Amino acid sequence: MQPIIPKILKNLLNVVVTVFSFFFLGLAVLYIYSIFVPAVGITFTTSIIPVIPGLILLGSLVYYFITNQLTMEIISSIGTISMVVFFILGIYL
Repeated sequence: MQPIIPKILKNLLNVVVTVFSFFFLGLAVLYIYSIFVPAVGITFTTSIIPVIPGLILLGSLVYYFITNQLTMEIISSIGTISMVVFFILGIYL
């Protein structure tokens, strides 16, 4: 029988990674939308706050590839790519 605590922590990690992934995906899409629509002006700041979820996404991406969890690999990959796009757009625009 599997202990209950590691299972709860694993499910909590899955939820946190999913939330961060869709958060960065939404930010990247919103940023790209605001670039192409002249009437929309959005100001983004890159500070230390988005770095912490970014590190969680990178660490979880490695964890999911090691443990072969395909669904979470995809979700974490989408979040990590969106995070990189968001930071690149935030720095150069």
